Amino acid sequence: MDIWVNKIPDNYDLLANAYQEFGAPIFSKEDFLSNKFDVWGIGVETNKIEIMSQVKGLNFDECLAVCKLFDIGLFEVPFVNLHHLLKAKAVAGRFKDKADIEELMKKNKLD
Repeated sequence: MDIWVNKIPDNYDLLANAYQEFGAPIFSKEDFLSNKFDVWGIGVETNKIEIMSQVKGLNFDECLAVCKLFDIGLFEVPFVNLHHLLKAKAVAGRFKDKADIEELMKKNKLD
């Protein structure tokens, strides 16, 4: 699962609390706020969570403004819309992303 977190100091503090509860070591606040890294992983496949502070080709605030919400009971989880997901995968350009684009296009009947 990928979780995109807005790169602001308050969010680092929230992440640090979550990592502590999970029992995982946390990356530094300086690394989080810098452009040195943009993805941190917790766990191993198939139970791996990736925390992203940046998604190439996308702007956090623009995406959040048009995201959809998924109600999981205790709270709602925002998720990136299809247009933004396709754009991010195109910018990433990895083989897996290209395959994902084809599959998403087919499932959503897009040309």
